[in-house]
Amino acid sequence: FRTRFNLKDPNATVISEWPAAVIDKHMTMHGHLYLSKNVLCFLSKVLGSVKKIVIPLEEITQVEVSNRNVVVSQQDKKFEFVTGRSDGIRDSIKAQINEAKLSGTVFQGVIDTGKEEIDWSLFLNGALLKIYQKDEPILREKETSRFVFQIGQGTARVERITENGIQVFRTMGAGELFGEISFLKGGEASASIIAHENDTQVYCIEKQFVDSLLDLNAELPGRFYKFLATSLAGRLRN
Repeated sequence: FRTRFNLKDPNATVISEWPAAVIDKHMTMHGHLYLSKNVLCFLSKVLGSVKKIVIPLEEITQVEVSNRNVVVSQQDKKFEFVTGRSDGIRDSIKAQINEAKLSGTVFQGVIDTGKEEIDWSLFLNGALLKIYQKDEPILREKETSRFVFQIGQGTARVERITENGIQVFRTMGAGELFGEISFLKGGEASASIIAHENDTQVYCIEKQFVDSLLDLNAELPGRFYKFLATSLAGRLRN
């Protein structure tokens, strides 16, 4: 937790954690909301792009529920988090704000790593967010696809047709990728990916769009392909 958000406080630990999403530049980015003794943090990783939000509790002026979302306000900005437990999360944040005031706990800030993040806004503008219902195919076995996919919310199962019928190999959850090999090399999908629950949200990005970015920013595709290779290598190891 401390390393993930570059927190200076050596004793910073997570008190509560919730699945959540935040709307950033008209795109919903799924991730997790973390509450510590003096700071509220959010982290999302979408197709290689990392979104971090760090909100010191002493700077929060209001926490409310609006349209079933948790809205956290500072003096000059607001963050709206899409969650499934809005009232409970609001109450937990408020309780910790009061606890921090009573104990005199003060946010110690973040460590400046000196690293500049590459602007992924053009890249993310090409990502589509699709919603699937339970048992709806996301990608069919032997289907030709030039997309790479990442589950934003929900789960999906991996199925293949065998001599004994349809066999389920595993279930994937939020943050997992699939379709990398077809995306990189072309060809047919080696398995079907089926939504395993209602309202499963999946990010999709087309290879043609990624290739077009080569003419705009040579760093973006290189970082993206490194991200794909790292993801694929990790899955093969497991």
